[in-house]
Amino acid sequence: MTILGSSTLDKIVHKDSITNPAQILQKLDKEIYAALEQKNEINPNLREGMDISVCVFAYQNQTFSFAGAKSRAFYFHHDQMTVLDGDKTSIGSQRKNEMTFSTQQFDFEKGDKLYFFSDGLPDQFGGKHNRKYLTRRLKNFVSTKLRFLQVKEQKEKLIEELENWQGDRHQIDDIIFVGIEL
Repeated sequence: MTILGSSTLDKIVHKDSITNPAQILQKLDKEIYAALEQKNEINPNLREGMDISVCVFAYQNQTFSFAGAKSRAFYFHHDQMTVLDGDKTSIGSQRKNEMTFSTQQFDFEKGDKLYFFSDGLPDQFGGKHNRKYLTRRLKNFVSTKLRFLQVKEQKEKLIEELENWQGDRHQIDDIIFVGIEL
């Protein structure tokens, strides 16, 4: 799925020259859906889909646009945190109607921070009661501890947090976490 998504995304952005995040996701969804041959026959056993965030930066205007497919991000502007919620469907997932996605636009200033993440960390089991980490805990960790650190320290602190949470349990999913200082 990752290879198919990456090559399709590259085509959409570089060859088709689409730069609006919602339009990128709509085109990606349509092409992935067709590639998985899920459009004509709903197969209840097939649950393929991709969760993804797309962010486009316009540095000359100091704005960025965000769209997400079953994903979210954290944005810090003037020490205020905004949770960027994407739409509640995955790319290429089964459904009866064509999907539409929405774009959110924000002004940014030098020093603002954006954090993107997969569901791997929130879904990771651990802690003393063997429960999921959850987005609520990640939001608290990022807003109270992580964002104040330098990039290298953020990486180390995030790894430490994951290892402490996970303990001796196996990692259950891929974990992607990207922080950007604008």
